[in-house]
Parts: sequence; structure tokens; C-alpha cells
Amino acid sequence: MLVLATGGSLAPAASDAFAAKPSRIVSLNVCTDQILLDLVPRERIAAVSHLAADPSVSAVSDKAKGLPATRGEAEVVVGFDPDLVLAGEYSTPATVDLLERIGRHVVKVPLASDLAGIAATVREVAAAVGEDAKGEMLLADMNKRLAAVA
Repeated sequence: MLVLATGGSLAPAASDAFAAKPSRIVSLNVCTDQILLDLVPRERIAAVSHLAADPSVSAVSDKAKGLPATRGEAEVVVGFDPDLVLAGEYSTPATVDLLERIGRHVVKVPLASDLAGIAATVREVAAAVGEDAKGEMLLADMNKRLAAVA
């Protein structure tokens, strides 16, 4: 069963197969890597983007070290047998298209350009990985830190 999600898109209902917490998550984007690594234990992550462990672009490079990485090639991603793929809205479009055509659960996360967008992105990723409460904790921590510097 599909239900209408925020923004008018269709999303799986809670009773669908996607309702269980995914345990083989692949992230194709450094932004989704960072959120994912803050939300779920390493054991649930099949792979992150090749940029996740690069301290010059990733705020969580220390957490990503040692995890399998991908540059988003379809064959490599499919080889991880993911039950969830997180992609940025511009991430490897050919791979994302193929994954969707073969029935993989892909969540395309829009690029956040402000604090409200960041909050929406964290909530979307948290919902996709089954960690809504942890997502809210991350946002509460972010808001607390922002208030401290204001």
C-alpha cells in the first residue's frame, strides 16, 4: 500500500516491506553519508561514497574509515545487495535509474540550502533508515549548538 507523503509524493505505508529498518544501506553522496553515519551503527551500512572518509570534504571522515566505499557504479552498488540506497538529487543518475528499475528502494534526498532544508533532509534520511527519534535528537543538538553561538 502507498500513502501520500509530504510534498505529494507516494511513499510506502508502514505495513510494507520497507517499514523494517534497512540493514544493508548504501549511500552515494557525501551529504547522505554524513547523516547516515550519525544515525545508524556501522553494521547496518553496506557502503558509503568514496568521499566519506576524505577529511577535506567530510565532517565525519573518522567514522567512515574502514567502511566499504563506492563511486556509484551500478554494478558495485548492486553487488552490496542494498535494501536501501540513499542518493543526492544529482547523484549518479544512471545508477539511480537502474536501481529503481530493478526494484531497489532508493531515496533521493534534495540538496539543502538553508537550516529548514537541513532539518527536512535529516528527517527524510532518519525516516528512511527507521531512526526518526535519533534524527530528532540530532536536530535538537544542532539547534542547541546554533543557539549557543547566536
